[in-house]
Amino acid sequence: MDSPSPESLSAHPQPINGDSFFERTGKIYEQAIHPRFGYERAQRRIYLQAGLVQKSKELKDHGRQTGRGMWTPSTAHSHCLGEGEDSIFDRKFQDMIDWLDKYSCALLQDSQIANLPEPNKFYMEDLRGFLNHIGKGIIGLTGVDACIYGDKGDPINPDLCTLKDCPIVDSFSKIVIFKLIRPFFWYIGRHIVKPNKRYQMDGLEADTIFSMTLTITCIIAPLIQAASIAILYAVKSMSARLAIIAAAGLVFSLCSRWCGGSNRSEIFTHTAAFFAVLVVFVGTTSGSNACE
Repeated sequence: MDSPSPESLSAHPQPINGDSFFERTGKIYEQAIHPRFGYERAQRRIYLQAGLVQKSKELKDHGRQTGRGMWTPSTAHSHCLGEGEDSIFDRKFQDMIDWLDKYSCALLQDSQIANLPEPNKFYMEDLRGFLNHIGKGIIGLTGVDACIYGDKGDPINPDLCTLKDCPIVDSFSKIVIFKLIRPFFWYIGRHIVKPNKRYQMDGLEADTIFSMTLTITCIIAPLIQAASIAILYAVKSMSARLAIIAAAGLVFSLCSRWCGGSNRSEIFTHTAAFFAVLVVFVGTTSGSNACE
């Protein structure tokens, strides 16, 4: 889909329509993708900053002209109660406080919005495909929305943010969700997976896929240990056993990183425990064989 021209945007600013879109983004916060409007927010900060500096300067100039010095707690209290003798000073001071409140609120809002996570490719493409899904009550992207979200395969607008980051942490789940699930669903999954009635669209949710990869990880973890022990039991040569322990430890550490999302310290801890189990098994079986 070609990007609309500025003339078409001003003439036909059609927004996204469809209750399913609001229900989807209201429940899947990773797909609640919206622009930050960083340029406009920067303009607002500069405008409020300049205005606050000007108000502060006017207040200081008025203080110099009237010969006012630093406030004491008693004079500040009287001005807060409206009992001060200089009504112009009071008005300028209150005006400066109002601008300071506006600037502080804008600064805090912009800081929070700037820290919102960026949308990942999976949820971005899934949202684009959902919005362009024709024939089930969902209209395609038009007008301003087409410029905000773009079309399939387009680079993600750096101004976009999402309300919640993707919860997936291990590389195995990321590979499955970002790389493998689409060809799997296209060739196999669409024939066996029922349509999602809640969102009026075929497909699997990321949480469902993550549960599947977690189950696969639970199967892989004991298989690695069981297979290592079985091979060590079958092999009698000590040099071959040492080589098997090294290879099994390498496979286990890689699986701990890619399937479990372990950090560096956890990988060392898990691998050391795995090596300890294998070494104890080798020592026990070697002693038994020697006695025999």
